[in-house]
Amino acid sequence: MNGLSCRLGVIALALALIPGVPWMAEGQEQAPERESVWICSPCRSDCHDELRPSGEGRCSTCRMTFVRFQPRTVAIVLYSGASFRDIEVASRLLAAVKVGGREAFSVFTVAASREPVTVQDGPPVVPDHAAAEAPRADLLLVPGGTVGNGSDTIDGWMRGAWSRSETAMGSGEGALLLARAGALDVMRATTTEEALGRLEREHPDVMVVPKTAVVRDEGLVTTDGTPGLLREVLVAQVASLFGPRIAERAAEKCGASLSWRRSGKEGDGPDLDPGTLLPEIGRALVARRASIDDILGDPVLMFLHGDPRFRALVRENAVPWISLVGPDEPGESLNLSGWVRDASGEPVEGALLHVFQTDATGRYTEEKAMDEGRSRLFGYVRTAENGRYFIGTIRPGGYEELSIPRHLHVEVEAEGFRPITTQLFFEDDPRLDEAQRENALRHGFPILVVERDGRGLKVTHDFVLKRE
Repeated sequence: MNGLSCRLGVIALALALIPGVPWMAEGQEQAPERESVWICSPCRSDCHDELRPSGEGRCSTCRMTFVRFQPRTVAIVLYSGASFRDIEVASRLLAAVKVGGREAFSVFTVAASREPVTVQDGPPVVPDHAAAEAPRADLLLVPGGTVGNGSDTIDGWMRGAWSRSETAMGSGEGALLLARAGALDVMRATTTEEALGRLEREHPDVMVVPKTAVVRDEGLVTTDGTPGLLREVLVAQVASLFGPRIAERAAEKCGASLSWRRSGKEGDGPDLDPGTLLPEIGRALVARRASIDDILGDPVLMFLHGDPRFRALVRENAVPWISLVGPDEPGESLNLSGWVRDASGEPVEGALLHVFQTDATGRYTEEKAMDEGRSRLFGYVRTAENGRYFIGTIRPGGYEELSIPRHLHVEVEAEGFRPITTQLFFEDDPRLDEAQRENALRHGFPILVVERDGRGLKVTHDFVLKRE
């Protein structure tokens, strides 16, 4: 049964303050194991709530194959000085995750013994299990707080528990306990700014990553303890297992859904103050709860596209494959792809491409047609290891009062190379007459051949960078 299991009167009072978290009373038996059922593989559709008796065939909605529905067990490690807030957030959120009406997570707490554990900002908590009797956990969660010298008993249990788990998470200083258990040896990890030095001194085999909110490395997740970040990371974990729709519904039940996604609900509209919204977007991107595609294509966030802080967020989180537009953006679908190489033909990994363009009507912004610097349709791409990039967008419209051919603006930069600033024109553009063609070639602007397939238009172009 999910949630905190507390048996002292003061603990029961604490749980009364956490509505909706079921817990197992002492002596209560676990429900018998149910028959095997199947669900869709994680995708963006709403089809994950349907349980199927067989794994044969594919989903009629998303065409994904079926996977066996496996509820996960979650162990929350209790230690003296642990954050009650982290324990509460994890318990409430995971208890709210339902698939086809069934609980997707079974949460229990574990400590060195069954004695009450003193935590920060909350009453003592009685663990469900002592380390010696605790069951195996699929997800090991170490909350933030203030980590002392610890207990050999819980350290010993964690050494075995993390190696048998699918994922181990350390929030803030919780990373110190994971490191003490050997989970972070030769792995990348982070912790609170105050504890970074301690992590480096006490655990020299850990590759400490400073000034990074979330670090993921082969089933290990550590955070810098930023308030609210653990919740975002957990929602992202739920999405990876059961799909984003399931995750978002659970977040909504806990009042933890992303604020701009609550638009249209009576009495619960989004907070459109950029000062509040931009940090939330940043946390969602870092936690992988939202993707760059989600952010750039969301009509609720369009008013932010001209804000330098928003554009900096998009740049900082650049990935090799993005879409500049949402599904409802008017215009003809266009995919641009290719490689970035050096003069010898070798791929350039990590090159940054800045792309911006007009919309289908030929305007950069709705307010000012020629406001290139605040272009509504824009994005940043950082090339993959093989130099590859992909950009999904629409064919840009031509300027309203000028006969210049339709084009994409692209700026390419990479460390050690000369930057490129160019415009990409289209071979089939009626505006590309002989004079405009000669002008484009004179300035070195590529003219791309446009191909059509069942999904729209497709163009390719490789950028060649010269060393400084």
